[in-house]
Amino acid sequence: MENKRQLWIVGDGVLANWVCERLELNFELTRVAGSQSLPLSAGCKPDAVLSLLDGRDTSEELNIQRLARAHEVPYLRASLYVDRGFLGPWSFAGEEGCLQCAEIRMRNVHPNKPIWNAVTTAQQSAAYRNAPKLWTVPFLDLFAELIAEELEAFASGCDLRYVQGMYAGYDGSLKGQLHRFLPHPQCPECSTVPDDLPELAEVRFQPRPKPHPRAYRLPNPKLTRENLRTAFYDWRMGLVHHLYRETYSKFIPITGAELPLETEHHTEIGFGRTVTFNDSEFTSILEALERYAGMIPRGRRTLHVGSYNEFRAQAVHPPTLGIHDPEQQKEPGYRYHRYDDELKVGWVWAYSWREQKPVLIPEQMVYYRLSQTSPEQPPVNRFVYETSNGCAMGGSLEEAIYYGLMEVIERDSFLVAWYNRLQLTELDLEGVKDQNILLVKDRVEAMGYRLHLFDMTMESGIPSIWATLINPAEDAAVKTYTAAGAHADPEKAIMGALVEVVTSMPIYEISMAPKREQAAEMVKDPTLVQTMEDHVLLYSHPDTLQRYDFLFQADRPVKSVRDVYAKWYEETPPADFSAELTELMNRLLEHHQDILIVDETPPELEPLGIKAVKVIVQGMLTMSFGHQFRRIVMERVQQAPVTMGYRTEPIAPEALNLHPHPFP
Repeated sequence: MENKRQLWIVGDGVLANWVCERLELNFELTRVAGSQSLPLSAGCKPDAVLSLLDGRDTSEELNIQRLARAHEVPYLRASLYVDRGFLGPWSFAGEEGCLQCAEIRMRNVHPNKPIWNAVTTAQQSAAYRNAPKLWTVPFLDLFAELIAEELEAFASGCDLRYVQGMYAGYDGSLKGQLHRFLPHPQCPECSTVPDDLPELAEVRFQPRPKPHPRAYRLPNPKLTRENLRTAFYDWRMGLVHHLYRETYSKFIPITGAELPLETEHHTEIGFGRTVTFNDSEFTSILEALERYAGMIPRGRRTLHVGSYNEFRAQAVHPPTLGIHDPEQQKEPGYRYHRYDDELKVGWVWAYSWREQKPVLIPEQMVYYRLSQTSPEQPPVNRFVYETSNGCAMGGSLEEAIYYGLMEVIERDSFLVAWYNRLQLTELDLEGVKDQNILLVKDRVEAMGYRLHLFDMTMESGIPSIWATLINPAEDAAVKTYTAAGAHADPEKAIMGALVEVVTSMPIYEISMAPKREQAAEMVKDPTLVQTMEDHVLLYSHPDTLQRYDFLFQADRPVKSVRDVYAKWYEETPPADFSAELTELMNRLLEHHQDILIVDETPPELEPLGIKAVKVIVQGMLTMSFGHQFRRIVMERVQQAPVTMGYRTEPIAPEALNLHPHPFP
């Protein structure tokens, strides 16, 4: 090169000596021992800074990165650690995706975060730095060549491999792998996530022509299994770090996508249940991402913290969204604050469909895994149990809102039916178009199970299905399992409920079998039902079968799917998705106070055109797990059956079915 690029090297050990010998032919090198010696200033800066450390001293590397970014100098990290070398990522001023992002992603995936933290601290100790280094010559040569190739690509303006990427190579085997990572929205070094402002909460539908009037997923060419894998799956640094096929499913291919949580020793799992493993994997990744979006704010920074009384001019009153009865505080396992209008909590902007404007709602009623991660943060002051109820994703904002509504409608319908012991119409599946429904039904019944599906559609008009699977065997490990589904297409609602029950039953038959005595205690004492799995365990016991008697009265109506949902089969839905969604939302406003929408989309999802939302229908019932956390909106429980003609008078409060619900 005639005009050599200036490269400043930080490091004075084995790696620095080895790599500098390879670089000095093509670069003008300046070497310094550490970040404190970097002479960066406005008038004195190189083309790039490269750190070459004999150890993973992330504290030193972050100091170098901060200096480089402050002076708008590109920075590349390379380091050796025990028997391996790490190369990348690049860090560029004003751009997301830096060394801190990479470290957060790696730590998050690690199965034991305390060990990760301890090892990271130990690596920065004097004892570690002074320990003998025994890397082999072939490994050092290979690693130096990779570093040189990347810097030469930088010098010539070619594509760089280690932008939002890191190479991990191993001494001995001389094998390595490039790991891709996504910028972390909470990164303290490079995040550009905006503040939560009212204008960002605006919802404006766009025309969304359907490819077919009965299609409810719109074309998004970016949204493929291959693209999801590339963007989100990596065993070392991915949002999803493990994909697997469930081996216990007897009837339908199931895959799992494991999503490690940042602040907990826990992994969320997204499940895919379809008729092929490839489609199941696609769905499992999306479900994991949906949970990721709904746990904590990632796309915006919460600004408002205070009491309802401080924000009442702009805020929705929390009790109108359905909270716990104060008497529940006395029940075992209840651990939340008692709500009052002076309780200080976080607030986020939602869009009010009725008012057509942004309003504030409690942050904890949108994001269900909020926690105080540092003393500098205000306390969460959680006063209500929240789940992913109403969280959904789609290839557009409209699609995400639609599927959020479907989940809210499904669960509300189920709880209305349960609390009232409604005698629902049982569905005869003969005549359905989707032959997969009949195939799954035949498989299940051939294994000796009894499958029952009921219509529980409420005033929205959206077909809502209750599915119950019963094992008639006297020694059944799980006596019953229940699920639900809702969709404008009744056969999609049926299939949604069906796959849930038939895939979950075999798995729980294994995990619940040793817990029969615990289940028996729950039958006698409902306060022992404290978690989601406890609901399943309770109804695994044969003595709970009688609690379903209201569904199986001898005079219960039985009708064909085509008769119950004749409108679907006889009429053609609107050709525009947004028009159909708008009509549904306006219909819901005839019976409910409001529909509140929060865009939860994390920045990681935006390149693939994915939107994530939380939808709340003010006045509907919300699913909760743990009997102590039930959220009963009495007006809804009493009025819905009257509106639908199941009752002539509202049910008396003392007549409610207050057994813990069987919903998983």
